[in-house]
Amino acid sequence: MRNLKEAKYEDIFSPETLQSLKGKSGESLRQMMGDKNLMQAMSRSKELLDQIAQAEQGHEENLVNVAIDIVQQVYPIIGYNDIRIEASLGADFTLGGGEGNEEEPTEEPNLNVDLEKKRRIINAITQGASIRGASSFLLFREHLDEINPEVTDKYNEILKLSFGIYDNDEAIALMLAMLQQGQMMQGGESEMQYDEENEQFVIKANAICFPMLVHEIVKGLHEIIGTEGFGSDRDANKAVIDKVDTLPNEPEDLRYGKFIYDGLRGLYDQTNSTDDRARELFLAEVYKMNDANFFKVINAVINNNVGAGLISWAQRTVDEILSDLRDDDVDDVDGINTNTPLPGDDDYNPLDNFDFNTMTEE
Repeated sequence: MRNLKEAKYEDIFSPETLQSLKGKSGESLRQMMGDKNLMQAMSRSKELLDQIAQAEQGHEENLVNVAIDIVQQVYPIIGYNDIRIEASLGADFTLGGGEGNEEEPTEEPNLNVDLEKKRRIINAITQGASIRGASSFLLFREHLDEINPEVTDKYNEILKLSFGIYDNDEAIALMLAMLQQGQMMQGGESEMQYDEENEQFVIKANAICFPMLVHEIVKGLHEIIGTEGFGSDRDANKAVIDKVDTLPNEPEDLRYGKFIYDGLRGLYDQTNSTDDRARELFLAEVYKMNDANFFKVINAVINNNVGAGLISWAQRTVDEILSDLRDDDVDDVDGINTNTPLPGDDDYNPLDNFDFNTMTEE
């Protein structure tokens, strides 16, 4: 059986950097779960899910449409790149992803250890970005209030409990034990595909409730962005996926990824970007960096050690992205999603009043 603990965080980061991540995790645990212990959090989560299921009954199709609309508005890169979203609500998780991890290859190629580590970090950022993005529904609560005025607060609470437990050592140990026994419960799943016939990426997402569906759609988007971290050798890329993209790795990716994403988002926010499409394109540029520079950037943002040189690089990178976007807008205005305001428009920008770090409206 393949060792499922390859590319461990202990092997990726220095003790000091790992301690910084653990410190952030401890603070997050207090913010997300308050004074609840693991059993209290699990009990309350079950109670909330039952209440949410009752409130959502009969509104599934409308909620799916709202989830897709929210993500498209908050992430205009989706319309810009003509990414199709196929989503559904329900507990039947049959997207079909991940089967390849069950088969042992007859011969494992010589892998680049740094590529494995880089993939693990990108997976963590994907999880972190989707955790932060899951709460974007708070920007559109008037639509949800039409269904049930009490449901939005329940959505917010279930997200805090569902993701807060990943900052709990006891919870992670329990999850890993359940995985070993094949008893792990899923809140949702997503995968990205490329439709060669229509030449477009597709996000497929399913979840047990509305806020988890938003989370899974955002995760699918960031899985697409994460492909920018691969090399040119497709066989090696697949081997890395088989080795690193495993269920036992997910709990710690969910635990630490949100802080790595926060650091990169903070670096991006120090630029003068006026176009929300540049946010995800900036992440893609970070993923394209050579291994040495990539790890330097990641360590810098985790340890709050972002100097003038890194800020200057980020600004130059964003300036180039914005220039390319402007050129594309001029060359193909008809191809722009008409629901996406261009830089300088007076249309409402939902990110103006949203703090992804605290998961609340300001």
